[in-house]
Amino acid sequence: MNAAQPLPEPKTGVNRLRELLAGLNEQQLEAATIMTGPALVLAGAGSGKTKVMTQRIAILLEQGVHPSEILAVTFTNKAAKEMGARLRKLTPHLKQQPLLCTFHSFCVRLLRKHMEMADEVRDGKFTIYDADQSERAVKEAIKALNFDPKEWSAAEQRHAISGAKNRGMTPNDTTLFRYIEMEQIRDQMRAIYRKYEELLRANNAVDFDDLLLLTVRLLRRNDILRHQYHRLFRHISVDEFQDTNNIQARLIDLLALDGKPPEAIGPEFWAQPERSLFLIGDDMQAIYSFRGSDVNIIRSYPNRYRAQVVTLEQNYRSSNAILSVGNQLSAHAGGQFKKILRSNKYEGKAPEIKVYESGFEEADDVARLIAEGLRQPHLKCAVLYRTTAQARAFEDALRKRGIPYALTGGTSFFERAEIKDILAYVGHAQNPKNNALFKRIINLPKRGVGDTALAVLEGVSITHLCSLTQAASLEDCPASIKPLTWKKIKTAKAILDQTTGILLDEGKKLAERLKEVIALIGYEKHLEETYDDWEGRLENVYELISAAATLNDRDCTLEEFLDYASLNTSQKEEVEGHIRVFLSTIHAAKGLEFPLVIVAGVEENFLPHINAIKSNEIDEELRLFYVAVTRAEEELYMTLAKRRMVFGDWQMREESRFLQAIKSIDTKLLTGIMPHHE
Repeated sequence: MNAAQPLPEPKTGVNRLRELLAGLNEQQLEAATIMTGPALVLAGAGSGKTKVMTQRIAILLEQGVHPSEILAVTFTNKAAKEMGARLRKLTPHLKQQPLLCTFHSFCVRLLRKHMEMADEVRDGKFTIYDADQSERAVKEAIKALNFDPKEWSAAEQRHAISGAKNRGMTPNDTTLFRYIEMEQIRDQMRAIYRKYEELLRANNAVDFDDLLLLTVRLLRRNDILRHQYHRLFRHISVDEFQDTNNIQARLIDLLALDGKPPEAIGPEFWAQPERSLFLIGDDMQAIYSFRGSDVNIIRSYPNRYRAQVVTLEQNYRSSNAILSVGNQLSAHAGGQFKKILRSNKYEGKAPEIKVYESGFEEADDVARLIAEGLRQPHLKCAVLYRTTAQARAFEDALRKRGIPYALTGGTSFFERAEIKDILAYVGHAQNPKNNALFKRIINLPKRGVGDTALAVLEGVSITHLCSLTQAASLEDCPASIKPLTWKKIKTAKAILDQTTGILLDEGKKLAERLKEVIALIGYEKHLEETYDDWEGRLENVYELISAAATLNDRDCTLEEFLDYASLNTSQKEEVEGHIRVFLSTIHAAKGLEFPLVIVAGVEENFLPHINAIKSNEIDEELRLFYVAVTRAEEELYMTLAKRRMVFGDWQMREESRFLQAIKSIDTKLLTGIMPHHE
């Protein structure tokens, strides 16, 4: 099984086969003509992996494989649709197409048919809970167990349960939550997980993790059903295999091997009838461990399966000058498969590192570079960064130059919930008659003033012809409000009075006033208890304070600050296709490509991120940098600043350790490098 399988005589003729193979390079041809056995295609960035995977399926179909015997799994609906569109162009004469789907959509199909076999309570008409519904169910579980909701964050518990399910663990697993030191806490978390499962079953509901977990459990326990699907899907392909988690890998094993261990499988298993397991991915682009993916799955595959390995190294995206940076980063990565990308293009313009005195100078010069680049017709460019908080300065700089832009995979800085929360406090201080702002912040963070209390208070404001703020300022408890509810309203109103007093104190700088308000209301704790990505949201709040500190140099008033935020809300593009500038986190940019790419903030604590440094997860950060670099087609800039405004204060910055990996390249990369972090 260590050589490409010879192609049988095509049923539709030699010319048709040549037509399908046209345009494939030597490595792509080797991969696309593997018809049987286990295979792993290591597809470097921009090497045409979708083309290889799609044309291989087309060849299988032309060789007489029935479409129903082919299963191709991707990680996004967009990728599945793109593959389907390509396949239809290659095989327009076929009335039926193979099943091209995501892991989750495949599991939904299977469970809708066989849920009664997977679970004794739920049936095929089950409801799929999204993240918000799942979190509400966790809250209900915490309440049902009489646990203090102030001590138990529903968001954190949902995240913990999701992690357990992605590892295939049930509430009865003896190793569940073993990373928690205190046994009592582990037992309580186990109880929440168990109660949460009871609530799901009672409502005939599943969460997204259940789709995978229940399918794997069903196929593992039911030999007859597993064998049925194993016989049905003779040819299985998986795209982006580097992003696979443990439960997804188990699902593929069950379908492809019918429950047998890989080491027990011989060549005869794949030969009669012919079957294949074709996996394609790039371990250097494994950047989603925070979602549960495990790069060791793809790295262990060749040995576990005794699989044929083909490496795609011909790059169709970037110039050789850009690929030299990517290859240097790849050479410094730990444990990766060896591959050296080479371009079918020209040598190209040498990538540059640009060092600035401050983050503001960085943003301004990046906007200048973009403005110059846009003189070329139809050129598109991207600014890539590690955290969403970094976007704000670039948004400002682009607006000043009148350059329209779009945020990829994210929300405009001033449209984010956490920014709107803080601005609502500022807006309420500036205009206490605004009822919408009052409603947003009176119970933010939670102070026991729920929707019912607000509805009653609104009735009082209507009766007295006053604003909600004025209604809450009444001395005596209105007859329509219960004394206990009135007490909670008055307590919450007292906190708003304090925040208003702080924000109106012009004797202090605005940034300092914002810090005081955030500390007073306990907003950091609120973020931590409410959101899985609370640290990133907190960074956004810090960035807002930095913006206030900058504006304060011009004696900025509350009104001016609010006007700044309102006017700088990202413009809505009338026609998205006309947008040529994109701001994006590196994670959200994976799979995209641009003629001009600027990787911003290549500094310690940004890239690698400070959390990765603390947890010693540097390898994935290096791969993230690699992904950013390989998005560029023609021009690549990497920028960093000697100092930045962080949480309203100037902070000295140091060059990213990753830049050392590319200093040996004889280009402009050596220009202006700062002393390296040791």
